[in-house]
Amino acid sequence: MSGAKPELPQDVTFTNITSALAASLRATYTNSAAIDGVAVSFSEQPGDRGTVTLSVHFSQLVAGAALTPMPGAAGDASSAPPTMPQASPATPSEAALVGFDATQDCGNLAPRLRSAKVDFVIRYYSHSAWKNLTASEARLLSNSGIKLVTVWESAGDHISFFTRLQGVDDATSAYNMAVQVGQPAGTPIYFAVDCDPVQNDLNSAVVPYFQGVAAGFSAIGHGNPAYTAGVYGSGLVCGSLARMGLVTHTWLANAMGWQGSRTYKDWDIRQHLPSDPYGLGFKVDPDDAKPAFGGFLVAPPVA
Repeated sequence: MSGAKPELPQDVTFTNITSALAASLRATYTNSAAIDGVAVSFSEQPGDRGTVTLSVHFSQLVAGAALTPMPGAAGDASSAPPTMPQASPATPSEAALVGFDATQDCGNLAPRLRSAKVDFVIRYYSHSAWKNLTASEARLLSNSGIKLVTVWESAGDHISFFTRLQGVDDATSAYNMAVQVGQPAGTPIYFAVDCDPVQNDLNSAVVPYFQGVAAGFSAIGHGNPAYTAGVYGSGLVCGSLARMGLVTHTWLANAMGWQGSRTYKDWDIRQHLPSDPYGLGFKVDPDDAKPAFGGFLVAPPVA
């Protein structure tokens, strides 16, 4: 290594969020190591109706120096070893939406989540019925104004899973589930690459899989598919597939040690470490998103 100072992430401010979410964000940024030599501090101010505004500030860590929080910071980071955010934070204009991904049915939690100013929930399509988004859950969340994002996940945690034929099969299954849920046309279904392929694996396995996804969508849509494909994965996976035109949306996984993830900036959704920021009684993966992230609301049933 050259010993050059790392590039500092941009400061970020989250406005009108719950105290629980603010605490979760502080923990995420403090406990996640992504960039060596960067210190993080916080400023929290009261907002409207019991909410708070949390500002996250990054500064160069001077060797041997204590970390000094911003005025009004909630907690002093100087008592802990310097740690870094899970990913370089975006400015409010880049990432103005907050939500989470979960395997549990969140329909009955919709009013609570709306009160907590949750913008979106990411839910699953898969061969495991217990974790799948249903039409009734989608309506409950949509009725509360909470947008949905969908992701197909099967056995994508090892590279041998990914083949063109598997992509065709997964695309067909996901497409049919989306229709049953009422997912509107023109929105993406993300497909999970829940492992860390190197370039050769990407070329030989992941790319053919997403070519199969495209073929499956085209076949079931008779050449005019209703949905587009997105991808969940590393920075290398997200950036490569987007450049090839195989996906329209990218969701950066929270594993910053994966190929290309620390430097990937063109995500539509970015995942953080598991926590329970809303007191749901189970852990979720908090996410933030840019405005064109592919969220949707389902239409009410026709009377």
